Amino acid sequence: MQRLDLDAALASAARARRWVRRALQAEHASTDRGAELELLVTELVTNAVRYGGAPIALTLRATQRGIHVEVSDGSPVEPVLRRPPPESTGGRGVALVDALALRWGVRPGPGGGKTVWADLPDSAG
Repeated sequence: MQRLDLDAALASAARARRWVRRALQAEHASTDRGAELELLVTELVTNAVRYGGAPIALTLRATQRGIHVEVSDGSPVEPVLRRPPPESTGGRGVALVDALALRWGVRPGPGGGKTVWADLPDSAG
């Protein structure tokens, strides 16, 4: 398992994407869905920055079937799966996570916050 501590700043999403690429290479993790993993991590980290606040931590763990992702933040408020109208400019982050992940969920996190987790399988099929 690898862990990255992040600031509560929007630039953290880009930092997380770069870190994910390096972490997968370092672990020689087998995933054919690197772009989807980066998108999933971007959405989870962006939501943590915007709605959760510090402390924010990202962890990745290779599994036999893919990658397990966790993002912890300082808020106990759980994300909400919304289906915004097409003309809306936001509100799709959790819907993207729901579409990309095999399964995802939320559990209480450290210090009274929460951890949002998601499992991304190796193949889209």
